[in-house]
Amino acid sequence: MNTLLIGLLWGLTFVIIEAFQFVYFGAIFQTINSFLFGFLVFGIITVLFVGYSAFNVPDPLRTAFKKPSTLIGLNVSATLAWACYLNSVELIEPAVVYTISAGVMPLTAYVASYFGHSEELYTHSRRKIISMLILLLAVVYLAVITISGESGFVKTDRLAAFTGVILAMADGIFFTWMLIFCKKLDHSGVGPATVFGFFNLISD
Repeated sequence: MNTLLIGLLWGLTFVIIEAFQFVYFGAIFQTINSFLFGFLVFGIITVLFVGYSAFNVPDPLRTAFKKPSTLIGLNVSATLAWACYLNSVELIEPAVVYTISAGVMPLTAYVASYFGHSEELYTHSRRKIISMLILLLAVVYLAVITISGESGFVKTDRLAAFTGVILAMADGIFFTWMLIFCKKLDHSGVGPATVFGFFNLISD
C-alpha cells in the first residue's frame, strides 16, 4: 500500500471519529462545563504521553524543546482551537460546527501554503483555485442559513448563531495552524506520541 493511500485512510478515519466527537460532545456540553471537561481530559493526556516520552523516548522530547517557537505556536493554536470549538458547540448545531470548521481548514491550509507557511500541502492550479472557491461558497451558504435560523439547533437568538458561526470558522483556522506546527515537529524528528502530548500541554 503506497503512502498516499495510507494517508487518505488515516485522514478518512480522523474525519469520521472527529464527526462523532463533535456531535457527541455537543450534546454533553449542553449540560456540563466544557472547559472543566477539557481540563481533565487534556491534563490526563499530557501526563500520560509526555511522561511516556520522557521515560521511553527522550530524544524526541529534547528535539521538541529545541524548537520553542514551534512548541509555543502548536499549543497556542491548539488552545484557541479548542476554546472556539467548546464555545461554538454550546451555541449552534454540533454537526454545523464540524462542517463549517472542516470546510475552513482546507481553505486556511491553501492560503497558508500560498504564502509559504505550509509547504507541500497544495498546488495552485486553476482547478484547485476553482475547488477552493466552491468550498468557500459552501461554507458561506451554511453560515448564512445557520444565522437565519434554518439549520436546526441555535441556543438563543441570531446573535448566538452568528457568534457560533464565527467561532466555528476560527476553530478551523486555528486547528489548521496546529496541524502545520505538528508537521514541523514531525519533520524535525519528534515522534507522534511526543507531539500529541505537547499538543495538549497548554490546552489543559
